[in-house]
Amino acid sequence: MNNIEIALLVENWVCDVNLLWEWWMSMYIKYKDYEFLFDTWATWIFIENSKKMWIDLSKIELIVLSHHHNDHIWGIINTNFADNKHILAHSEVFKKVWEKIKWNYKKIVSDNVYNISDEIYFLWEIPRKNSFEKWNYGKDNMMDDTALAIKTDKWIVIITWCSHSGIVNICEYAKKISWENKIYWILWWFHLLDSFWWIDNHEKEQLKETINYFKKENAKYLYPFHCVDFNILSEFKNIFDIEKLSTWSKIIIK
Repeated sequence: MNNIEIALLVENWVCDVNLLWEWWMSMYIKYKDYEFLFDTWATWIFIENSKKMWIDLSKIELIVLSHHHNDHIWGIINTNFADNKHILAHSEVFKKVWEKIKWNYKKIVSDNVYNISDEIYFLWEIPRKNSFEKWNYGKDNMMDDTALAIKTDKWIVIITWCSHSGIVNICEYAKKISWENKIYWILWWFHLLDSFWWIDNHEKEQLKETINYFKKENAKYLYPFHCVDFNILSEFKNIFDIEKLSTWSKIIIK
């Protein structure tokens, strides 16, 4: 059986005193013969954490970037992970970051859905179909914000970081791209906030409709973190029995 292995090398929460944390994010993903990183770090913390988690990063050939915000791309600017590694990202990400990179990386520019393998999809631009998800970030429409979808024999695994495109939009597009209407079981990282002064009725509607969507889809495993505050986590926990992930967390999807 081919399991999907996911490990959080760096995240802004940590659940083990032997590991280090920072606001930046980096995730290790393995499925069949493919091993890669999703988003990058800021310092060498990810190297130290990977050793303590018994993950050999020397085998990594690919780094996938979710969008252009600094907490997701800064590591490839500041650190030389290894020579000749490939970076896969939306073309808009490279416009913002490539000239700042000093190291010997090779880029894979995506201007469409990109197949990392037959079962692993880099979704590229997410169509914004619904009216309740607020998908702009200030004046930035965040068209480069994307996600990954892994299709197995049983379900779709959807992996996203900040979900600026809207987690519902992402889920619906992942099902369309993968030609799969089965209920997916694993979802990640919603970017929903509730306890800050700038939250308005639009965000409250988005939260309500997002919950309704997951109820309708009968989603069984939800793992929110990063930019999801305590109030939202509590509400999701009461309804879906979520699990909060952080640095050091490992998930095996069978």
